[in-house]
Amino acid sequence: MMRIGIDARLAYHRQAGITRYARNLCSALCALESGDRFTVFHHRCQPPAKRVPADWRHRTLFSPVHHAWEQAGLALELSLGRWDVVHFPDFIGPLRTRLPTVITVHDLAFLKWPEVLTDDAAAYYGQLPGAVRHAAGILVPSRHTAADLATRFPEAAGKTTVVPHAVDPGFLQDSMDPNATAIPKPDWLPDDYLLHVGTLEPRKNIATLLSAFAMVHARPEGRRLMLVLAGASGWLQDDMEEQAAKRGIENACVFAGQLSEPSLAQAYRHARCLVHPALYEGFGFTLLEAMASGTPVVCSNASCLPEIAGNAALTHDPGNPEAVASNVLALLNSKELVSDLVNKGHKRVLEFSWKKAARQTLNVYRAAARHT
Repeated sequence: MMRIGIDARLAYHRQAGITRYARNLCSALCALESGDRFTVFHHRCQPPAKRVPADWRHRTLFSPVHHAWEQAGLALELSLGRWDVVHFPDFIGPLRTRLPTVITVHDLAFLKWPEVLTDDAAAYYGQLPGAVRHAAGILVPSRHTAADLATRFPEAAGKTTVVPHAVDPGFLQDSMDPNATAIPKPDWLPDDYLLHVGTLEPRKNIATLLSAFAMVHARPEGRRLMLVLAGASGWLQDDMEEQAAKRGIENACVFAGQLSEPSLAQAYRHARCLVHPALYEGFGFTLLEAMASGTPVVCSNASCLPEIAGNAALTHDPGNPEAVASNVLALLNSKELVSDLVNKGHKRVLEFSWKKAARQTLNVYRAAARHT
């Protein structure tokens, strides 16, 4: 039996993809019934995280999240407990502890686009070289991220394990519900629309998306289409709205902001297709969420996206808006192609499992616990 600690304090810092990753992983680890003893760490200002197994132990930490004092505080607080291995799902683990640690490195976007970071974020992620050196095990969600990490940090290669994520179970449950399609479309959604999900930032390649949509919108079959952009406002929000206006599509674009999980599920379900022309991703949750929702996917062939999409998406060069538009128009003009992609998507999404991820993660914990 191992004593395993998992840091869930990031849920206090922000509710985002990494929080969902930690939540789903904890649920899947509990379902394995491995006999190990788990402790979930919480921030002093947060209640126990939702959907964390009730029979696990909970421990409150006072160390501030993403703060200059975090490292010193973690070292002290971890010394007061007994664990065989501790997992930090938010990139950076403690650098001043003798405990074996596992970290999850989701992507390296902050190294490719450092200009998007605040000073505090730059200081936090600047600790990654030390975290990589200190960690006994490193989890990454894709082969592309593993190669990216090994290129920048050669010492990571021998202790990195690819453990793909999966979709939130709610998406799969909805897709298997025979009454799901009967759920009415929310009033705020347009009647006919393309969907993009992601923060408005450089790596999402929104400029190419807008150019492609302008081409689609100019065609008879695309004239009534709208483009819904769902995601937190990034530092390019104002620029993107201006670019939409320059292309004459400002009245056809809906900047919806970050949606709640139920609203996001509805946005996926009723979209003609998901369009995801990103330049870089560490994994690609949105592709699988769309597939689970029965929505065809158009995505770029950059970074890990072909690895995640398999044969269940139409892909394109991220720098070619004409190719993006061509793929979207192909879907608009072929019910057979839509049906084929939806069927392939349903099969593809089932290849990604939190149960499988939990088993692989537990193996990494065991290997790390033997590391001294």
